Amino acid sequence: MYYKDIGVWVPDEEILGMKFLRHDRFFVLNFLGKPYIITAERSDSNNLLGFGSDGNVYLLETENSLKRYAADALAVFARELKLFAESDFSSENDEERRENVREFTDKIKQLDKNAFSEDDSFWSVIVEQIYDDVYRGV
Repeated sequence: MYYKDIGVWVPDEEILGMKFLRHDRFFVLNFLGKPYIITAERSDSNNLLGFGSDGNVYLLETENSLKRYAADALAVFARELKLFAESDFSSENDEERRENVREFTDKIKQLDKNAFSEDDSFWSVIVEQIYDDVYRGV
């Protein structure tokens, strides 16, 4: 899907439970005292994806009032999701699997040097879940 007004391509398919809204369905949410433009919803929860006035993209966990850094721009986050979708974390060989995760992590860092700057950032949590086998076979 192409967001013509902001010149960004986003995945049409759901990735990591993230489904992007049509551009005309964006809305503003005041969360933790700041406004965020909501661009996607996470299907398995009440979590939302939005970007703030700083231009960064955040996962907003509305049920527990947490904000997780996701990317420094919406276009970057869309590319990161595509990388996740194209990655293979299903290997039964632990060494091979670790190498695949390392390659994925390196590619994410190339797109956004801050992706893993916090232990609870979006991608830090996802990579931890990969190691915990949450995404085996995805």
